[in-house]
This record gives sequence, structure tokens and C-alpha cells, in this order.
Amino acid sequence: MAALAKRLLAHVENKTTDHAGDVFREPVANYTSVEKWERERQKLFRESPLLLGLSGDLPTNGSYRTLTVCDVPVLMIRGDDGIARAFINVCRHRGAPVIQDERGESRRYTCAYHAWSYDGAGALVGLPAADAFEGINRCDYALRQLALEERHGMLWGVLTPGATIDVAAWLGDDLDREFAAFDFGSCEWFVSYSIDAANWKLAMDTYFEAYHFASLHRNTINLITYNDVIAFDAFQQHQRNGFPRRNVLELRDIPETEWEPLNHMSSIYKVFPNVAVTVAPEAVLISQVLPGPTVDTSITIQSTYSRSPIDSAERRAELDQRARFIRDVILEEDYFLNHKIGAGLSSGANEFLTFGRNEPGLHHFHRMVEEFAHR
Repeated sequence: MAALAKRLLAHVENKTTDHAGDVFREPVANYTSVEKWERERQKLFRESPLLLGLSGDLPTNGSYRTLTVCDVPVLMIRGDDGIARAFINVCRHRGAPVIQDERGESRRYTCAYHAWSYDGAGALVGLPAADAFEGINRCDYALRQLALEERHGMLWGVLTPGATIDVAAWLGDDLDREFAAFDFGSCEWFVSYSIDAANWKLAMDTYFEAYHFASLHRNTINLITYNDVIAFDAFQQHQRNGFPRRNVLELRDIPETEWEPLNHMSSIYKVFPNVAVTVAPEAVLISQVLPGPTVDTSITIQSTYSRSPIDSAERRAELDQRARFIRDVILEEDYFLNHKIGAGLSSGANEFLTFGRNEPGLHHFHRMVEEFAHR
């Protein structure tokens, strides 16, 4: 982190920023094509490893979290043995969900339709009127399991039954080491918000650049972070974007051995294909961008996790203020405009969207979407 802070300090002192080699043009059709969107849903969201949350989403044995990704209802459970597992949240009898709440604790997951019930390992353990089903093998009716790996306090899954997962390979050595250093496993979940947006890639575009801070976020983010200054690093298909805070120049008067870099910058990891991980001294923000039911819709699940125990009313108030601030910025500024951009894509005004050399993260993201979904 100190090396990243040093780069950002130099950018602010020299009035520079990281640049891509050239201007990049992304065809508008890549946002509006139903065929491309369907392929992205399949290749990127159903067949690729996804960051589904942090270990703090399953804090105790018996705890669970549900979410739906591209029509796949996911149930994550920490079993009595402490192991995190993922299942499709669908009863094997008639297809109803076996749990309907988003979070909680349970030792049994019981379908509301006919009360078939399952344990934390997905086994069918409750079968009313069992004599009516004489001859079936209960093992054949266990919840359909999905690959899930818990690594560095993060929960990773693949949403195709029978698929395997190798998170270390998906991240690559460099990003794997960076995530290992953050101790995400000690983070405590605080709150999650769901925010509607336009096409999922338009929503993701919001997170890759600082070029819009002074114009769109004039009285919010721009008061905290410098406009149009970024340090960009690619980690295979993933990336890290560093943004200098307005106090970054204070580092000139502090011995480097005493630096606390996250007090003077924002470090945001874009975990391909759809998650922004923002690491701050006091909290971690996970923004999961998920395609909606149509090409022009998406939803962002924005979750705040505390990096220290939530052990007082003051601490809860601090986290609440932070979470609401970020939610309101995304909802009222970024996504307010995002919907308008989405509505304008089919107008014919633009054949492509143009990303400047000062927006290298956008270049990288769209190249990776093309490489992983369309080649």
C-alpha cells in the first residue's frame, strides 16, 4: 500500500495521472445487444468464479445468506462443522425456495410448500408423508450443491452445478497475496442495500475512473478525493484503482515508515467480472453488480463490513453514516445519471462510447469482457 500511496502522491504533486496508450471506443451495441448480454450472463456469471460475499456473511455455524444471480437463487450456509457451502435455493420436490429470508440462522431449511426440509449440508432430513414416496433414495433429493471456496475471508462460488473452482488461479499470485494481507475474515457484516441501475456494464463503468468527480460529485466525493487522478494496476482480468484523498500531501511530512496509506487514499479492487471491493481503514465496501431480467437493467448489492468489532452505539452510528453516504452518492448521482445514459443508448446519437487515456480501467474491463465472454 505504501508504494501505491507514493505513486498517488507523485501524481498530485506533478498534476498527472496514469494513462492508457490510446483512446478506446466501445460500441454502443455491446451494451444493447441481447445476444451479447445472454452470453455474458452465461459465460461470466454462471460459469466463472464470482465473489459472493465475505466470511462475515456467515459469522456462525448455522448462519446463512441468500441472493439471486442471473436467475440462480443461491443459498450459502455455514454448517455445524464450520464449513461454508452453497446450494441452489430450490426444493427438490416441487421447486419452491427452502428459505426466503436474506440472512439469518437455522439448522433446518424447510420448503413452505410441502415442508420438505434440509440440513446445513444440504441433505434431505424431513419428508412428511414419507410412505407416499416409498422407493425414492433421499440422497438423490439433496439440495443441488454449487462449488464454493472460502479464501482470505472471502466467499467465492460458481453457479453451474458440477463446476469446480480454484480461487488462487482465478486471482493470480499478485492479487491473491494482496487479498491475503487484508484479513477480510475478521470483518463483520453491517448492512446491505439493493440499488437498481441500467445495463450491468454501464453500472460497472461507474467504478473505474475519477474523471467525473468534479462534475458529477462536486459536493460529495470531490470534497474527499482528487478529481481525475488515478493509479491503475491490472491483475490478470482484475484490476486495482488507487485514488488520492485530499489529505495525501500530508504524507510529505510523515516518515514513510510511519505512513498509514489507507488514511490518505482509496484502494478499490475490481474483481472481474462484477464486484468492486473498496478497502478503507474502518470498513470494507463490497458492491456486487448483477444483470437484471432484461439487457437494460441490473441491480447492485452494496454491503458494508466493519474491520473492527461493532461494539458500541457510536460505532454503529459511524458505520451507518458511512454506508448511507455511499449509498446516496451511488443512487442519487451515479445511478441517477446511469439510467439516463441507458435510456439514451438506443437513440442513435452515438455508435460507440469513448474512453479517454485517463480512464485505463475502462479499457481493461471491456477488453476482458470481450476476451472471457465473446471469444
